Amino acid sequence: MFLEFFYYLRNCGMQVSTQKWLDLLQALKLGLHGSTMKGFYFLCRCILCKSEEEYDLLDEGFARFFQDAYFYADGDVREEISEQMKEWLEHPIVLSENIKSDEDVPDLLRNFDQEEIEKRLKEQLEQQKEEHNAGYRYVGTAGVSPFGNAGFNPNGIRVEGRSEEQRAIRVAGRRSFRDFRKDHVLSIRQYQMAFRILRKYSTDNLYEKELDIDETIRDTCNRGGLLQIHEQRPRKNKIQVLFLMDCGGTMSPYQQLCSRLFQAVSKSNHFKNLDIYYFHNCPHEVLYTSPTLEDEYEVLTEEVLKRCSPQYKVIFVGDAYMEMGELNYHPLFVTEKNKGYCGLDWLKAFKERYRNVVWLNPMTDQESNVFIGDGSASYDIIRNLFPMYPLTASGLEKAMKHLMGAGRSRNESIL
Repeated sequence: MFLEFFYYLRNCGMQVSTQKWLDLLQALKLGLHGSTMKGFYFLCRCILCKSEEEYDLLDEGFARFFQDAYFYADGDVREEISEQMKEWLEHPIVLSENIKSDEDVPDLLRNFDQEEIEKRLKEQLEQQKEEHNAGYRYVGTAGVSPFGNAGFNPNGIRVEGRSEEQRAIRVAGRRSFRDFRKDHVLSIRQYQMAFRILRKYSTDNLYEKELDIDETIRDTCNRGGLLQIHEQRPRKNKIQVLFLMDCGGTMSPYQQLCSRLFQAVSKSNHFKNLDIYYFHNCPHEVLYTSPTLEDEYEVLTEEVLKRCSPQYKVIFVGDAYMEMGELNYHPLFVTEKNKGYCGLDWLKAFKERYRNVVWLNPMTDQESNVFIGDGSASYDIIRNLFPMYPLTASGLEKAMKHLMGAGRSRNESIL
């Protein structure tokens, strides 16, 4: 059984080495799992996972191989929610007039302990064959049952849907470590991982090394006066970063993700200089120092380009989806501020001034395909103008590698 499980985990994508597997068998022999399935799960996670990125892979593999016998990080049993059940719970019904608050919950349902609720939920998921809503017992929506969503039971388990009152004792079917996977869009729990990536590549040895005076003197003396030069990495971080983030419109669903990410980045000490500006859809003659994009926060784009030297690394964040007028429309009147440039001209100004520029896109592949299917050409234009990466852990890592690598030859700025 265990050898089959070994190959099954490998097929799931986990990099389980032979040595790690032997370590697991040795731990089992020593009884470190406590002769329980829960202990075996934690033992597998402790020994077989190289990093938190593989936690979700283990959870999925463990679930399928051992079926009902697998657990959350806190030890709760995790259940599989059928696709049919998910469909029933996808759209909560309009609330019945006779069910208005948790005061309508019978004392018996209100006072179940967690063990009893867990037992009843497992039975209900196995037995329920049809949709139920606004009820007292079944898995459904808008009722006082301990199971479902959009209901009023203060002592229940949420199944699918979104949290309304933040009172569920847990969420059924939740994958605790899904957000740690490198192929998923960044979430709050991955910010720390993103910082590690940024920190790692911000200290790469890409600049001219400094003379290590102490080591040079010491080694020269040891060699009887024969000069021996030693160098070291610069002691001060020389990385300068310019962040430009799209706000509003089609970016609204991703705004919380982006703003929290950049707020956290702005508090870090990983860069010599970090400048953050905001725009809507496409940079034009002005940028903003606040995501509210109010006039009082305006900064001339030309000033930003002049103040931020060509040594800056530039990171755009946006979905690259907009009306073509945002890219191609030229101002009716040329002023000292707008230079007569359209949005595409301003983007080309960044491309020509800075050697290392990337564009991070929070949209999934499926979402971008929908936009392109609607006839928008802006996505393709921007993707061809700048290297574009998805806003995932792996995408961010690739973008940082690109920024820190040798870029193309830089032409003179058109400004």
